[in-house]
Amino acid sequence: MSHASPKLDSDGKRVRLGVKYMYGACRDPLTAAERVRRTQVYEEALASVRLEGFELDEQVKELYGRYISGELTLAEVGSAIDELDAREFGPVRAARTSQWRP
Repeated sequence: MSHASPKLDSDGKRVRLGVKYMYGACRDPLTAAERVRRTQVYEEALASVRLEGFELDEQVKELYGRYISGELTLAEVGSAIDELDAREFGPVRAARTSQWRP
């Protein structure tokens, strides 16, 4: 199966459905099935966090909302969560001891 190459305008920008898209600036619209799949990914992540006794904060819920709508990829959500954690908690340092103590 071969995929058609995207049509480019005179500036090298992708043209789709009569609208110009710059690579990385816009994503193709999600199908209903993909939106359902992404909602399931969010619900599974939420259930996992709750099983551990935690709750997602509003910033993370907003990131997942942007993922479900197609604005972000799952990898981008993960990177954004890492950045939030780094800003809020900073680097975690563990004390080093030369001897284990029970």
